[in-house]
Amino acid sequence: LQRLSLDFYTGEMSGRLMTRMTSDIDSLTVLFQDGLVNLAVQGLTLVVITGVLVALDPLLAGITLVVVVPAMVALTLWFRGASDRTYGTVRDRIAEALADLSERLAGIRIGTAHNRRRHDVIHHRNVVGSYRDANVETARVGGLYGSATEGLGVVAQAVLLLAGGRLVLDGRLSIGELTAFTLYLSSFFAPIQQLVQLYTTYQSGQAAVAKLRELLASAPTVAERPGAVELPPLEGEIRFEGVTFAYAPGAEP
Repeated sequence: LQRLSLDFYTGEMSGRLMTRMTSDIDSLTVLFQDGLVNLAVQGLTLVVITGVLVALDPLLAGITLVVVVPAMVALTLWFRGASDRTYGTVRDRIAEALADLSERLAGIRIGTAHNRRRHDVIHHRNVVGSYRDANVETARVGGLYGSATEGLGVVAQAVLLLAGGRLVLDGRLSIGELTAFTLYLSSFFAPIQQLVQLYTTYQSGQAAVAKLRELLASAPTVAERPGAVELPPLEGEIRFEGVTFAYAPGAEP
């Protein structure tokens, strides 16, 4: 922000820049402090449980993966596109809300002098309403994705019980093995649900990164001249002696 030229600030609202320094940085903080660690833990848990399922019964494990993986990939691709759009909108709307608040507070004296207080309240309520609507849309997309993954887990367990029950009746699988497989399958979907929550954290952080990248990519319009000489420490003083000023010639100073 300090390296950018002054003309950058004539076309940018201070509240929007405050959002870059506060809300967007907070989203990155959550992503790096919690998201990456949980991603490693849940990812490793998912790999280990998958290995255990394959070791218990390769056939049932294959059925589970065939039912779960394609549907999960399709849901994730849909969620990625929808969440990219909604989280980007949320970042824009919160920037507008903070920018409007900052501008209204900075100009509170002018607004009061012109009796615009009611107008300003209505305008800010509309801006905050747009931010709320963006959050509602984001929650709706996340809710659809989360409930769909939970429903997928229920369907997978039902398919597993049907296939496993047939194997038990045929004598190819014991009830204990089927029970153990079912319990591990429940643990198989727990990391997936955690990864779903982490993906929303990742999307929020990704939207913040896009906004910060745009800011960091802004180049000063007044660039430093190559080979410019560094000024030495300046010493001295400026004196005004016998200086007067008047608005018009001959008027009282």
